[in-house]
Amino acid sequence: STLSVASSTISDNSTTYGSGAGVYHYPATLGTYDLTVTDSDLEGNTAGYNGGALYAYYTDDVTLSGNRIVDNTAGATAYSGGGAYTYYVDSVSVSGNLFCQNTAMYGGGFYSYYTISSTQSWTNNVFVENTANYSGGGLYTQSNSYAEVTNNTFVGNEANYYGGALYSYYTYASVVNNIFAYQLDGDGVYAGDSASNTYSDYTYNDWYANTA
Repeated sequence: STLSVASSTISDNSTTYGSGAGVYHYPATLGTYDLTVTDSDLEGNTAGYNGGALYAYYTDDVTLSGNRIVDNTAGATAYSGGGAYTYYVDSVSVSGNLFCQNTAMYGGGFYSYYTISSTQSWTNNVFVENTANYSGGGLYTQSNSYAEVTNNTFVGNEANYYGGALYSYYTYASVVNNIFAYQLDGDGVYAGDSASNTYSDYTYNDWYANTA
């Protein structure tokens, strides 16, 4: 069974004590229900906790394609995923989206935490001017055994400490043919543990004028 959001505008929503101000998906049964969001605008949403625009927990497959995810905020003091947040889902497929000017403590554009099947792909997305007050300005992946990051553009993102564009922690990443340019702070990418550093593969990427 799938919850589908298509060709929709979800804007200017807020929660004081909850997550996912725009889309909140937390099925009662793990691994049974999918979430698909396509060709939609998620803009100006603010969550008190995680996932400014979108929050998915216990979801089977999460698919985001062709969306504009712009100017969303997750709770600034300790929370994650200004644009989107996924936790304990089976798989994540994110392609052809724009993540722009989203803000969180961790994972300004997107925060992905513990994908069960280790199937996680990021393809042909644009991450621009997202901000993490601590780490992972554009994208933060944690406790995901394997992640494919391919053909994305990261420009002008910022992390006050680590990973202006991309921060990985306990994630074996294949990072291929991406553009990392003009990150304002936090370097281009940062591996937060020795395993992520040793077993990740960075190939055919373009690096330009990223700032530590």
